[in-house]
Formats: sequence, C-alpha cells, structure tokens
Amino acid sequence: LQLLQWQKKRRGQHGRRWVLKTPAHLGYLETLLSVFPDAHVVHVHRDPLETIPSGASLNYTLWTMHTDDVDPMEVGRQWIERMAWANRRALTARERLEREGAGFTDVWFRDAMTDPLGEVERIYSATGMALDDNARAAMTTWLANDARETRPTHAYTARQFGLSDDQIRDEFADYIARYIADHQGA
Repeated sequence: LQLLQWQKKRRGQHGRRWVLKTPAHLGYLETLLSVFPDAHVVHVHRDPLETIPSGASLNYTLWTMHTDDVDPMEVGRQWIERMAWANRRALTARERLEREGAGFTDVWFRDAMTDPLGEVERIYSATGMALDDNARAAMTTWLANDARETRPTHAYTARQFGLSDDQIRDEFADYIARYIADHQGA
C-alpha cells in the first residue's frame, strides 16, 4: 500500500485514504497499525452463525474455479479454523490497541442494513472526514440500484460444510459475548 501511494504521488496524483474491506485483516491488526499507525479500522460485526457458513460458501465457490474435486467439509474446516484464529487475535489486539489510542469504529451489520447512510455518516465522523452532498447523493443512488431484494438468493447451511451451530458458537464464544449478544435483537 505504501508503494502504491508513493507511485500515485510520483505521478502527481493526490494521495487519498485507502479503504480496504476484508476479514483477512482481523488476524493482523497489530501489524496493520504498526505500519499504518494513523489507520482507522471499521470493524463490522455480524453473528458468526451467519458469517461462517457464508464465508465457507464463498470459499467453496472460489475453490471450484481451480479444481473439479472440492471437498466442502475441508472448506468448512479450514474456514472456521482461519476465522476463529483471526477473531481471537483481533480480540486480544483490540484490547491493547484501543488502550493505546488506536482508531476503531464498530458497526453492526443489522444497523448498516437498516440505516446505511446513518452508519456511513457515523464512520465519516469518527474518521474526521466530511461527507459532502455529492458523495451522499452517489451513495443514495447506489443503494437504490443495488437493492438486496432484487438480487438472486444464495442458499447455504453450516451443515453442508460439516459445521454445526454449536461448533460455531463454541469457537466464537468470546466474540459473541463481546460484540453480538447485546445486539441480537437490534
């Protein structure tokens, strides 16, 4: 990222804030913030009973692009192992990093679905950025054109990847207690 930013500046382009979206960062928050100490992490929270089967399904699809012989049980095993590891590291890192003043904004998935612009405004405010009228209008247009109700459904279950709800709850118990339990009905 630093190389890409440097290249932009060398071309005379204005360096802008990077916006990255991936759960892969969760396991490396300390590294990320040691290299980019002024980064602001927006941590989106959703029940692992929803995200783990979803991630396994996505990874299954990605694996099928490279081989004809994909074991969904192996995909599920690897995904839950990877995300449980990342979440444990994130919980530990956040405790220390927040005490040291690192910037985090927590967003709950349901809040983002019910009031997306309100959550965006909250993120912009937390990062010290101004949400101008043009950006707000573009977001409103995008939301109208990308309505979830108009998309085809994607059905999957934990069971099809060899996982159970109890297993997911056990692996993510600390995360659920810290971020999900109080927001279940929200």
